[in-house]
Amino acid sequence: QPQAGYKFCNTELTPEERASDLVQHLTLDELIQQTWTIAPAISRLGIKDYNWRSNCLHGWAASGGHWDDSQKWTVFPAPIALAASFNLSLVEQVALVTADEGRALHNINLDRFNGSSVEAAGLNCFSPNVNLFRDPRWGRGMETFGEDPYLLALVGVVYTKGLQQEDANTHYLKVVACAKHYAVHSGPDQDRSHFTANTTLHDFYDTYAVSFKSQIMEARAGQVMPAYSAVYTKGSEDGAPDCANKFLLKKVLREEFGGHNVSVCSDNGGVAMVYSTHHFVQTAEEAAAVSMNATTDLDLGHDAIYSKNLGKAVSDGLVAQSTIADAVWRSFYWRMRLGDFDPESMVPYQSIGASHLNTAASQQLNILSARQSIVLLRNNKNILP
Repeated sequence: QPQAGYKFCNTELTPEERASDLVQHLTLDELIQQTWTIAPAISRLGIKDYNWRSNCLHGWAASGGHWDDSQKWTVFPAPIALAASFNLSLVEQVALVTADEGRALHNINLDRFNGSSVEAAGLNCFSPNVNLFRDPRWGRGMETFGEDPYLLALVGVVYTKGLQQEDANTHYLKVVACAKHYAVHSGPDQDRSHFTANTTLHDFYDTYAVSFKSQIMEARAGQVMPAYSAVYTKGSEDGAPDCANKFLLKKVLREEFGGHNVSVCSDNGGVAMVYSTHHFVQTAEEAAAVSMNATTDLDLGHDAIYSKNLGKAVSDGLVAQSTIADAVWRSFYWRMRLGDFDPESMVPYQSIGASHLNTAASQQLNILSARQSIVLLRNNKNILP
């Protein structure tokens, strides 16, 4: 546990105050290391490591995890099927169970790995996917809630609220949801690492940004993941990749939508693609600087562009240490909201364990979800093969 003498361990302070105190104690190198999604422990301050990579699109994802063979949990119908139920209450119930099981798996694995955080068992998850699905060549359409901005926003909001489940008395979150992939990301899958989406401002705000606006302003999602692609529109005339796009992240997300405290995490390798596939800048150092300056807080990917390059970027005057500190503040703020720095007795969700996995009730909910997601098509005039 963190050392009790520090203000960031004082549970009577707000999460904002505690995160601010914590960041003040960190050296530049320690700040930089916390911008990687495999955030290392800071032993001198008693801060444990944390792995930010988990998914929970329709149940907690097993991919990348270190699971005991005895651990079984619930996998629900894919999001596009859940949306086809047109039953918001049902979708919320699925999210509630998913969050319970995610918390349970986190608590179990903390015990298994002596308090160390492992991939796929963190308390944040890279879900929901609130992209529009309008191009069948995009191979991940089943992750989304469909093609209609209004339905997408409605379903996305109840899913995120069901995941986060803010405790009314303590304001702890059960998990932190991450709305992805922001924004205008619904084109051919093979082009997404270098594709630039050209859109009018009207289409941007009226179509592609609707679900993300709802995620921030109504569902209060804690995290957002930029898309691999780039956006060209009025205000974004440089066509910057989304991780480095100040129009998307600073102007729209933070200023217009009010997501000042939202943590922004790149997709896997997204920061590297700013220079390697988009060729927006020439070097990894420049890619790290422009992405951090655009307020992409966390770098997801084993290439660790932030960890390897931000130090030199500071020395070369490409990014300020205070900008990195702001990014790390947002990361620790959400870990505070999850109770990651508090005694287990204070966090109501720390008691969730194996008995919450794959229960009879969740199995029945799964059957109900499958039944209600079925769509029957009438073959008028033999249009269908």
